[in-house]
Amino acid sequence: GEQTLLKAKQNTLQTYVENVAHQVRTPLTNAMLNIALVYDKQSESDQKILDECTYHMERVNKLMERLLKIGRLEAGKVEFAKEKDDVAKLLTDLVRQYPEQVKTELSEVELYFDYEWLYEALSCLIENCLDHVGAECEVQIRLSATEKLAIITLEDNGAGFREEDIPYLFERFYSSERLKATGHYGIGLNLAKLVVEQHFGKISAYNCPEGGAGFRIELPRYKLK
Repeated sequence: GEQTLLKAKQNTLQTYVENVAHQVRTPLTNAMLNIALVYDKQSESDQKILDECTYHMERVNKLMERLLKIGRLEAGKVEFAKEKDDVAKLLTDLVRQYPEQVKTELSEVELYFDYEWLYEALSCLIENCLDHVGAECEVQIRLSATEKLAIITLEDNGAGFREEDIPYLFERFYSSERLKATGHYGIGLNLAKLVVEQHFGKISAYNCPEGGAGFRIELPRYKLK
C-alpha cells in the first residue's frame, strides 16, 4: 500500500512538473524570439544586455528540460536502449562541443550503454566544471578499464570542492553559500547520478591532489537488465 501511494505521489509530481515546464517554456521562447527580432536595431551596449538576458533565459530553459528528464527517470517512464559499443566514440563526439577546453586520454572500452542518456550525463558534468571555473577552465577526461569495469574520470583546473559539500553534491537542489554564488542548482549533477545508476554504475566526486575538482564514474562492462 505504501509503495502504491508513493508511486501515485511521484506520478502526480511528475505531471505537475511537466505542466509547469510547458507553461514556462512558451513565454521563454517568445521572449527569445522577440529579442532576436529587435537585436540588430540596438546599440552595442544594449546588445550586450540582450545577450545577457538571452543567456539566462537559455539557462532556465535547460534547467526545465533537465527537471523533466529527472521526473521521467524517477517515474520509470524511460526505457534505456543499451547497445554494446565503444564508449570512447561517445566521448570523442562529446568533446567536439568544447574543442579548446576539454582534452582526453581514451582507451578503447566496450560496454552496454544508452548513447543519448550517457551523453547527457557526461554533458552535465562538463558543464558543471565550466560553470564553476569560468573562461579559463580546462577539463581532462580519461577513460580506462578493468576486466569488469569501465572507468571515466573528469578533472578540472579550478579551486575544487569544499570538503563539506562533497557528500551532498548529487542531491537535487543542494547548494551551499559558495555554490549559490556560481549559480549551482544541483540539477545537472542529480541527473548525471540517475543516469549512471540506470546503467548500474557508481559516480563520485573528489578533489584532485594537485588542485581542481574531479568526478569518477564506474560502469559495468557486462550486460545487466
